[in-house]
This record gives sequence, C-alpha cells and structure tokens, in this order.
Amino acid sequence: MTQPLDDGIIANCKVKYKNKLLRFVCSRVEGKKNASEIVKSVNASMAIERGKQAWNEVSSDLIVKCFKKTKLHPEEIDGEDDPFEGENELSSLQQMVHEIDFTCDALTFISSEFKTR
Repeated sequence: MTQPLDDGIIANCKVKYKNKLLRFVCSRVEGKKNASEIVKSVNASMAIERGKQAWNEVSSDLIVKCFKKTKLHPEEIDGEDDPFEGENELSSLQQMVHEIDFTCDALTFISSEFKTR
C-alpha cells in the first residue's frame, strides 16, 4: 500500500525497456537469424543503456501520481486513474511481439523472460 515504485513506476519502466529491446530485435531479424540469437547478442552495456533510456522516459507525472495513490505525496489525489493510460504503448508492444513470433502475449512478455518458438 505504501510502495509507489511497485504501484506502477517499475511496471512502466519495464514496458519501456522491453519495448526498446523488441525494437532492437525486430530491426535485426533477418532470414537465418532468429529472435533468440539476436537477444543473446545483447550485452550488459547495451542493456544498461536501454534501461537508462527507459527510465528517462518515465514521466514525472506518473511518479507523482503513484506517490499520491499511496498517500505519500503531500497533495490530495486529483481525479480517477485513466483506465486507458498506456494502452497504445501496450498495443504497440503486442504488435512487435507478434512480428517476431513469440509464443506469449505482451503482458506475459513484460512480466517474465520470453521464449521463442
């Protein structure tokens, strides 16, 4: 109840990171190379850079909203959560997951390690 990072900030950053990873994989998928081989080519430096980029894209509004929701922010919570917030980004992620033929959907991909067919 009082952990704003668990209340959306980490999930948002994770979606952004995995979106970047999928974009990298999709841009490199060619005839003989499959997605699994490409993912294995991602080194620590590349992962850290994408993680940094993902974190920089997490909006300050989202962070404030998560702190307000846990009542750790000094101001009152203003308004209801937007149930469609992030839907376009998730839809885009789902489309990329299907493009490289993953056996899971986008939500499963975000919450776990992915496997290719």
